[in-house]
Amino acid sequence: MVVCLPGQVTAREKLPELSASELAAVQSRTYPVSDKVVFSSAVAALQSAGYLGIEASKDAGTISGHTDAKSKLMFNIFWGLGKKKYTQTAQFLVEEMQPGQTTLRLNLFLNESKTRSIIFGNKATDAMLIRQGEPYVALMQLVDAEVAKRKPLETKADAAMESSDTAGTPASDPEG
Repeated sequence: MVVCLPGQVTAREKLPELSASELAAVQSRTYPVSDKVVFSSAVAALQSAGYLGIEASKDAGTISGHTDAKSKLMFNIFWGLGKKKYTQTAQFLVEEMQPGQTTLRLNLFLNESKTRSIIFGNKATDAMLIRQGEPYVALMQLVDAEVAKRKPLETKADAAMESSDTAGTPASDPEG
């Protein structure tokens, strides 16, 4: 079973892979807002998409989360009974390039976790970068919507800060 975002296709309905330049284009966006707005928007987008175990570091500008899936029981002649499950991991990098200009970069991975023997617990995980555009577009649209919600709040906060700065500045006395 492959865990997909809403609107995605499963592994059986294979989409064409993007070239390196096409993939780079769908993986990043630049927003005309602060890094705080983009950071909180990316976390909210992951929550909206159903990602679990979301970890974020404001200092590093990184956010990651994964989807959950049920494991499937399998049998191997050499190892006996084992489990296999597929999950999807999303990793964001948020960088403020200049004040009010923030770049967001997204990487999506498909993880295949295998436990070869339930008794001995020999576990391995393989991760592959997702090279189809659909999952990136779907998640970036969620981020876009969250940024659009938060952008007016940031401009109101900036306006309030400016008005409080000018109100606190005493007027100069022309007579000296």
